[in-house]
Amino acid sequence: MKARYSTIFIRETNEWVKIRITSNDKPEISSKILGKWQEVLDLAAKFIDVPAGLIMQLNENNIKVFLRSSSEGNPFEKGEESDLKHGLYCETVCGTKKELLIPNALKDSLWREDNPDLLVDMISYLGVPIRWPDGEIFGSFCVLDNKENSYSTMFKQYLVSIRDSVEKDLNILYKAIEIEKKKVEIKEVENVKQKILSIFYHDVFGNIQQLRSNLQQVVESIDDIDTNELRVHLEKLNEQTAVSHKVLEDVLLWSKEDILNLPAVSSQVNIAESIKAVLNNLDQSIGLKRLQIKLNIQKDGPFAQVDKNMFETALRSVFSFIIDSSNPRGIIWIRTVSDKDRISIEIEDNGMGFSKESIISIFNKESTQVEQKSDTQVALLVAKEFLTCNRGKLVMESLEGKGTKFILQVRSI
Repeated sequence: MKARYSTIFIRETNEWVKIRITSNDKPEISSKILGKWQEVLDLAAKFIDVPAGLIMQLNENNIKVFLRSSSEGNPFEKGEESDLKHGLYCETVCGTKKELLIPNALKDSLWREDNPDLLVDMISYLGVPIRWPDGEIFGSFCVLDNKENSYSTMFKQYLVSIRDSVEKDLNILYKAIEIEKKKVEIKEVENVKQKILSIFYHDVFGNIQQLRSNLQQVVESIDDIDTNELRVHLEKLNEQTAVSHKVLEDVLLWSKEDILNLPAVSSQVNIAESIKAVLNNLDQSIGLKRLQIKLNIQKDGPFAQVDKNMFETALRSVFSFIIDSSNPRGIIWIRTVSDKDRISIEIEDNGMGFSKESIISIFNKESTQVEQKSDTQVALLVAKEFLTCNRGKLVMESLEGKGTKFILQVRSI
């Protein structure tokens, strides 16, 4: 959406002001609402007993009669335009965004000169601004008289109430457009989700099924396969795994905003059980690197108030990252520390370590950088957000060549 502006001369302050006006994404005024406004305009002119009632529309270079009362003696025509150079009554209302009352322009030194409205004998004026819900100026609602008129308090309140009704109609139109935009956005999201599910089913689920079948055949025929043939089979299985891994990594990147905005559903969680469950799940990765795991946690607890799925996802992400960055035959220390209302889970290795710049980069949420991260780094970003969502936090400390330490803090019960 490109903003639109009008530059208006304000006589009272002798200055030009720039204001935002109806932008191109605003809806058209429906015929039903136009009919309603016309009836209200005619009634206003009749009730206040003036020859002219107008709804004016402010444009970039002019102000236009959007609607006119059909009252006798109204000198203005629908669609009539005036350039923004005179500082007219309605221009002032739009520029100051305030009510304007002029009982008699002929007696007012500010208004009796260079005033085109006097050419049609409109010497008194009462007007108020009309705004869209977002503050953009639509124009003004006003009445004009060919005789001196101070307009009673009742008439002023009546004019304001009509203006408020007009603004409510604009709000209804505005909300309707917003709802339609949301529908389109929801439809686009659904289409993306369907695409992701389709890709996931075809490229991941199908590939994993084939992978499982091939692996089963290798296992069943292991005694009849020589070393060279086994290597070929394992290389093929590795390629299939890499394809699924890449698709899953892409899905994680595509849906990272949805994942980071998931709501937390808290429950009582046994920290020790969660740690053991996640380690058991990663047992093969730990075994392949010949890593030593040194546990120093309470046997039965401690218990935390967290979303279990989010917490275990965060744990899995941290463990996967530290396993990935550990040296072969390295050591990983895991301990829990309880302090008042907090529980800290400390996970530390003696691996390669990271620089301060690398740590800052890992936890930078800017999308352009997220897309350059590895899947384990993106998972760490998600882990941090999940813990924050559960009123906890994730801290990463590291020294290059010395190792890395993660501290996961959560609320205790």
